[in-house]
Amino acid sequence: MKVLSHKLTKEQRESHWNNVASHFSPVTDAYSTKLYGDGEWRLFQKFFKDLKGKKLLKLDLWNENFNTPILDRAIEAGMEVNGVDISPEIVKGATEKFRAKYTTGFSFVAADIRNLPYPDHTFDYVYTMGTIEHVPDPQTAIKEIFRVLKPDSIAIIGIPYRYDIFGRAAFIWIGNKLGFLPYGDEMCFSWKQFKALFTGIPFVFTDKSGAYFMPWFIRFADMWLTQHFRAVAYIVQKPHAGKET
Repeated sequence: MKVLSHKLTKEQRESHWNNVASHFSPVTDAYSTKLYGDGEWRLFQKFFKDLKGKKLLKLDLWNENFNTPILDRAIEAGMEVNGVDISPEIVKGATEKFRAKYTTGFSFVAADIRNLPYPDHTFDYVYTMGTIEHVPDPQTAIKEIFRVLKPDSIAIIGIPYRYDIFGRAAFIWIGNKLGFLPYGDEMCFSWKQFKALFTGIPFVFTDKSGAYFMPWFIRFADMWLTQHFRAVAYIVQKPHAGKET
């Protein structure tokens, strides 16, 4: 599988993610995924104070299919959920999943996050976790987030931290150069670099936080075991049963 490069066109990126989705085994049941998902929901509850009846946009639907689904919790909390993804196959998978459980309250479309198909001031909240680092010009995506948010509304924008103490950034860089990671070029940011992306965009920073804290090699090992040796993963996870919150 070819590594996704930031030099690729929109059409090539779409084809890449369609291909990745067709070969990827979900890690939704991994123990680390559940911890990650709970951490994401804590961010929702901390920063999106009022959920019922609010319009939410989520950038990327990968996690709804394969990793840390969060839109189920949002729709059950009474939110109107919307999602975009550059891959029509990923959008199709998320749509089929939600149609099996809900009749209304959601809408998913295939689109580039740098050119969102929504009018100005449409959403109460925008949520994105681990997405903008995969596009060559994340500042354009941030401008689009601001454009579609209603005045005085809130966005949660999650990115990989450049100075992660476990060296995740170096591992991702090496993995992409050697071609054994499917996700493709992935930027990472220091806090200063991240804030620089907002130059000229009138966002107001209110806080910085994280979904969870876990060494990347434990997370990757848990995902790999879940994909390839589920019985072993279950044995590893079983002692933790009942400890989740």
